[in-house]
Amino acid sequence: MSFGLYLMYYYATFIGIAVAALMYVGCDGFMFNVALHVCGQFEVLNTSVEEWSDVSNYLEQRQIIGEYCKRHDRLLRLNSQTAHLVKSIILCDLFSNAFLICISGMAIVINIRIGNAEKDIVTLAIRIFICYVGIFMYSYVGEILYSQAQKLRISIYNCPWYNMPVSIAKDINFIIMRSNSICTLTAGGVYVMNLESFKNITKLIFSYFSVLKLMFE
Repeated sequence: MSFGLYLMYYYATFIGIAVAALMYVGCDGFMFNVALHVCGQFEVLNTSVEEWSDVSNYLEQRQIIGEYCKRHDRLLRLNSQTAHLVKSIILCDLFSNAFLICISGMAIVINIRIGNAEKDIVTLAIRIFICYVGIFMYSYVGEILYSQAQKLRISIYNCPWYNMPVSIAKDINFIIMRSNSICTLTAGGVYVMNLESFKNITKLIFSYFSVLKLMFE
């Protein structure tokens, strides 16, 4: 291969890897920002519940609760659309990251055994760390999304609904029932992502790593 052709191949590979990395990070960053935006809107909605006790006029209470219901419904639909959009991405990332962690761990063990620990161990350790950060990011976002939705239901229940007219108290009861909708991120629509899931995924990865280690011994 001539030097000019080698440079073309080198720069084409470099640009391709850079574009792929930016696309990967950009998709994850976009998902992370959208999920945090939903969490922030839940927090704002949670704060607005405190205004219910400051209004004594029936029509004003009805208007405030009507606006609250519209915002709450929009948030639930946005969360549902976000979860549907990223569920396949999360599932693929879980499988790929778990596979890379196991393979990288085996590569570290093999390099240590053959005496090349100083050569690739840092690169492999960084790869494992990045894969774990990706899994933790999905779990963390799913955890705070679920906790914010649950906090909203508790705040509604703690409002002074007992001092309000019966018709508004019934509306608040329907709002609480609507708040029972679970707001989570899932992997493939079947596995809920939260900190408990992160712990279980870590245990599963180490179990597969132990099996691979026994196979290579």
